[in-house]
Amino acid sequence: MREKTRYPQVYKRGYGSYSYRAYDENGKPFEKSGFKTAGEARDARLKALVEIKEGRFIRTPLTVLKLCQRYLEYKKARLRPGSYTNVRISLEKWVIPEIGHIKLDKLRVEHIDKLIENVKEKRGPKRANGILSHFNLVASWGMKRRFLEYNPGKAVDKFKVNSREKVILTDEEIEKLLAVALPRDRTIISIGLYAGLRRSEIFALDKEDLDFAKNTIHVRYQLLQGKKEEPKTISSKREVPIIQPLREALEEYAEEVSIFGCLFPSAKGGRLHSEEWSYSTFTDLVKKTGIRECVFNDTRHTFGTKCAVSGVPVEMLAKIMGHSSIQTTYKYYYAPTIQDKIKGIEPFEKSDSSKIVARVSG
Repeated sequence: MREKTRYPQVYKRGYGSYSYRAYDENGKPFEKSGFKTAGEARDARLKALVEIKEGRFIRTPLTVLKLCQRYLEYKKARLRPGSYTNVRISLEKWVIPEIGHIKLDKLRVEHIDKLIENVKEKRGPKRANGILSHFNLVASWGMKRRFLEYNPGKAVDKFKVNSREKVILTDEEIEKLLAVALPRDRTIISIGLYAGLRRSEIFALDKEDLDFAKNTIHVRYQLLQGKKEEPKTISSKREVPIIQPLREALEEYAEEVSIFGCLFPSAKGGRLHSEEWSYSTFTDLVKKTGIRECVFNDTRHTFGTKCAVSGVPVEMLAKIMGHSSIQTTYKYYYAPTIQDKIKGIEPFEKSDSSKIVARVSG
């Protein structure tokens, strides 16, 4: 039941609300309701008429789910495979289950607040900040296309994240860790320690990627959420030398998995899940040995630092580790200990310049 008002195509409905009627760009009639006054419905109708004329009117507001789907469809051919997969996982695992059902015109700051609070509780502040960043990218893309008028995520502050000190494992710690690990786990850890591969690269390896004749590992893919994907950058595709300690571990282990194509199969026959392994198996091994608390990526930090301290040129080390720039190698994978620094400064200590003070004092 509706009643006409003094405004054209504006009606009074039951329970004291108002609606307006208009025609979209295809000439199809539609009606929008829920306005508190006739004047509010009239203003909304006039605004809609202008937007229809300019070709930017959205008849039915999209849900967050639909916006995410359109964003992913648009970005699939525009992002590198690894980056696209990272965004897709963030949206499908966190954003869509939490707020996917909400229409964009009803989306509020409190919805985004609750979303990242939940992520923080389950996966920590760093992951929550990442999810917020991904949502903001989607919302900004949607605003440019007028799917929503403003981005509520911009009003949400990121969490403070305390940077974790990188752990460079000592020879004694490495020996303890390898001693308690089973052959499969010992091989995974050895690849991190002696070849510096990323966790996602290790779990994507097939037996055919090991070339014992040429003494190299062919890094061609990364494993994300159980699926082999192309790496993020061209520099990530590379050949990594197999040094002797690693060769021994690889040869011994490769014999045991000869019936499988992938190097690290799960108990169910698929590929071993990299996140599960690192958060459970590796963490348990670290606790069992009693060494310093560390994460699996610290094996890669250890490799990079030990190579640099041993005299491997940083340009060469960047290529071995799959970095697109040496700045990344310096910033994240070179953390010399005080003993390394003392050893590194020895040439200066023995130079004439360092003896000036002694001569002046004498």
